[in-house]
Amino acid sequence: GPHIIDQALCLFGFPDAVIEEQSSRYDLVVMGTTGKATMTTKLFGSVSTSTSQFAHCPVLLVPPNAVFEGFRNILYASNFESSDPEKVRQVVSFAQKFEAQLHFVHVGKAGEAGEELEKNLFAINYKYSGADKPFLFGKMIGDDVVEKLHEYAFYHKNDLFVFVTPRRGFWDS
Repeated sequence: GPHIIDQALCLFGFPDAVIEEQSSRYDLVVMGTTGKATMTTKLFGSVSTSTSQFAHCPVLLVPPNAVFEGFRNILYASNFESSDPEKVRQVVSFAQKFEAQLHFVHVGKAGEAGEELEKNLFAINYKYSGADKPFLFGKMIGDDVVEKLHEYAFYHKNDLFVFVTPRRGFWDS
């Protein structure tokens, strides 16, 4: 059943640093987003972006005015680093709780080298993750990753984006 948290904690410091430090004690950090400033921070907000990069557990960023209606289509932004078997297994397990369809989506140039290998890595990791639905692997061609992921999500009605950041500074590129 759900866990009721009956305690409050007040900490002082820079929000992203304090949340990062505390995140090792929890399974999930849930943050509201505001979204001001640069490309990535325009979508999520600077504290949210920093937290999602450096937290020790998954971070769920919730946009303003969001209404939760479950997750039916989950977009997993894919590249070689994000095809890690453990991360795929975790996302598959999460998707199964909502009976959601997983979409592995890669943004890159046309005829990009390694695309077939990436798709095969996901297929293998997905197969051994205990998934009960086939996954969809999508390729969007373009340079603006955020714009292309939004375009894919719009047409496929994705209601959750998953970004795996195996190394610090992923968003900088």
